[in-house]
Amino acid sequence: MSAPIDIPPRERWARLRFAIIGPLLAAPPPSGQLQTALAVLAEKTWRHPVSGLDVRFGVSTLERWYYAAR
Repeated sequence: MSAPIDIPPRERWARLRFAIIGPLLAAPPPSGQLQTALAVLAEKTWRHPVSGLDVRFGVSTLERWYYAAR
């Protein structure tokens, strides 16, 4: 497997988005619970794919990623 430095930033972002949204796609929340599930994810801290610093994403961003992936 390639070292993280060899992976282009665009692909690192794609992997991060999938790591965050993937579980919702694999096991969709019950009807009417998507906003709650997104709010829980928005409270978590993630590692920025380029800088490596901690970062959080808003519900609207996660929602946009979710619907784009669907």
